[in-house]
Amino acid sequence: MDLHYAVQFVNKMTGFSDQTIKQLLAGLVFEFSLEQPGYYLGGSLAEIDENCTIGFLVGDIVIVQEDQFRSDQKHENDGRYCLTERFIYDEIAYITCLKSAKELYGEPLRRMDILSVEEYDLIFEQLMKIAEKCSEVVKESMLCLEMNEV
Repeated sequence: MDLHYAVQFVNKMTGFSDQTIKQLLAGLVFEFSLEQPGYYLGGSLAEIDENCTIGFLVGDIVIVQEDQFRSDQKHENDGRYCLTERFIYDEIAYITCLKSAKELYGEPLRRMDILSVEEYDLIFEQLMKIAEKCSEVVKESMLCLEMNEV
């Protein structure tokens, strides 16, 4: 079962807190018996380091979910099927990372005028092209799985 929990950090803190995401959400993780929790930004699903201090996330929504890959049990003895399934899972995570780079790194660098509009476009348009190509590969791989052609 895939568990999702959203937590909104209310913008009432003054300054930055030394408390980490892991520390703040330890009660939630314990209450729902999450073995391998993953922490993600609500908008882009960009992965958040569990040791990141909450001061950087004030006002953001954090999603907490069980972070384990689960294979289709009816194909557990088919090695090629399982490898393809794992490849798709990992490739989707990679696509998410590529897409979230724009939000996590690009947008702040643009707001702080560290990157010009041209530099921003040069870097992040290329990342989005890579993400699109990866998405095509995932779609083709999923189609092969559905047709059991792996």
